[in-house]
Amino acid sequence: MKNFSLIIILCILFLSACSQPRNVQKAYAFLQHKTFGTIAVDANGNPLSPGSQTTIFIYIESKGTVPPKINEVVYNGKTYKNPILYSTGKNQREVGSNISNGKPVLLTPARGNSLWNTEIAVNRDNVENERTLPKESSAGIPINTVTIKGIKDGKKFSLTINNINELKPFEGL
Repeated sequence: MKNFSLIIILCILFLSACSQPRNVQKAYAFLQHKTFGTIAVDANGNPLSPGSQTTIFIYIESKGTVPPKINEVVYNGKTYKNPILYSTGKNQREVGSNISNGKPVLLTPARGNSLWNTEIAVNRDNVENERTLPKESSAGIPINTVTIKGIKDGKKFSLTINNINELKPFEGL
């Protein structure tokens, strides 16, 4: 019985020693359409810039106050290299209002963690047509996911966000 107990204790110690703590704890993705107010036009009345834009907001929760380095973000089969990451601090953050119920969307990092965000402007036409696209792109990448690759504390990480929440549109910039 003593040998069995010793083996169990050694197995538990071995497994806990092998498990690496995750430096990047969670990631969230939000999609928001922005409609601009007055749009500049040329002499023929053609818009000089698009009247709207779709942005993917990505929030990453990580341990400590040292930011992760994001090498790439993949969305809708397109790769965005080295997006700039901004600190949003250690406190609760309101990221917008849920499009389906109008309630504020709040993110609260766990104790000792920090929240970081980046934004990726995507072509609105691509986003509007997502509902008619297959579930995977021709490269086998899921359409409604965001994949983040980077480094935190010298260790590589890769996160896939399977649920992109849509925020209420922002109108009249």
